[in-house]
Amino acid sequence: MKDLRFRRLINNKSKKLLITPLDHGVTLGPIEGIYNIRDTVDALSKTKVNAVVLHKGNIINCKDILKGNMNI
Repeated sequence: MKDLRFRRLINNKSKKLLITPLDHGVTLGPIEGIYNIRDTVDALSKTKVNAVVLHKGNIINCKDILKGNMNI
């Protein structure tokens, strides 16, 4: 099951995976350049990024953006 989920993240053409971590805020506080997590996730959804790492609260906050980009 985990293998199936992982394979969904990999780009079928390039066979590469790009994951952007955005979970720093809880540990390090706000990061320069990331002022609005929704805007950042939305901008990343329009790039070649395959996945983002977010904390639970941010996932809930961005679920409409993330749902529109799921390959289900």
